[in-house]
Amino acid sequence: MPRTAPARIPLALAWMVPALFLIAHDPAAQRRPSTAADSLSAVVEPLFAQAKYDSILVLLPAVFRRAEATGDSLLLGRALTQRGRVALMRGRNADARADIDVGIRIAEAMRDTVGLMPAYHFKGFAYAMMGDYREGLRWYERRLLLAQRTHSPIDEAWARTSIGYTYHRWDDNVRARDEYTRAIALFRGAGAERFEITPLIGLGRVESATGNERAAIRCYQRAWVVSREVGDRLNEMWAMNNLGSLEFSRGDLSRADQYQQRAFDLARELKYPSGLVIPAANLADRALERGDPETAEKILLETRRLCETQGAAEFLGMVDFRLAEIIMEQGRTRAAAATF
Repeated sequence: MPRTAPARIPLALAWMVPALFLIAHDPAAQRRPSTAADSLSAVVEPLFAQAKYDSILVLLPAVFRRAEATGDSLLLGRALTQRGRVALMRGRNADARADIDVGIRIAEAMRDTVGLMPAYHFKGFAYAMMGDYREGLRWYERRLLLAQRTHSPIDEAWARTSIGYTYHRWDDNVRARDEYTRAIALFRGAGAERFEITPLIGLGRVESATGNERAAIRCYQRAWVVSREVGDRLNEMWAMNNLGSLEFSRGDLSRADQYQQRAFDLARELKYPSGLVIPAANLADRALERGDPETAEKILLETRRLCETQGAAEFLGMVDFRLAEIIMEQGRTRAAAATF
């Protein structure tokens, strides 16, 4: 395989990991909590922004006990939806869909529009994770319609963000650009610029795919600045990753290394293997180009351990294949075979 081929693979993978769209805003978290369900959102949203999924899972059993003790169906439905959301981030799609489906049924029965919109969004994301983007789009559009009926511009912006991602996956970048641009405008119009990070990253990918590299860099840099300002470390990681991939394609290997190393370090700190795989593959390639296969192997072995322990087994084949290539290049044929 030519040395340049592996470096192109991680950039493509960046389009295959839509996890950042799961950080879908819950409008209940943005107003003064008036119910226990609203208070749950106010607590959980900052934890999601910091990828503190273990903290959420520690919190939720007490929430379920309170909901049961007080007969609070609204709280129960939203708590189930949040547990499903965590399961999605951990790669447990079947568990996630079971919780989210119950959350949706409760929200519909209670006419809980505030809880229903993000639940629709997570349901769409579950289908996207399985590669069924058409069904995912159907759920994003349900959130869009509900947001428009209830005059909720922030919910509309989140829906358009994921709709834009879907069109980008289908190579319809004209429609993707329009959806992302409208989402950014909606966030800004609602005074919620801190939420524009996700559509900015998406718009950057569209601009990169259509050859507008300067525009892409501006999008990623703006996303990085805002993510740093609001403490959104997960999206800071994605901004760094995409800047690194773009700078590599432009031939600035030094800056690409800096960005990818920062993305790798953030993903490692967050214990977020889905985000770790892409910069890890890029960093391993850079180490090989410097004649340092030991470092390349070390990076990928660490990535493999995180994938095994943090619910990202779907990436193991990808990491193992790259590990085997590196080991083979060192003449260690038996060790390479053992990787599989």
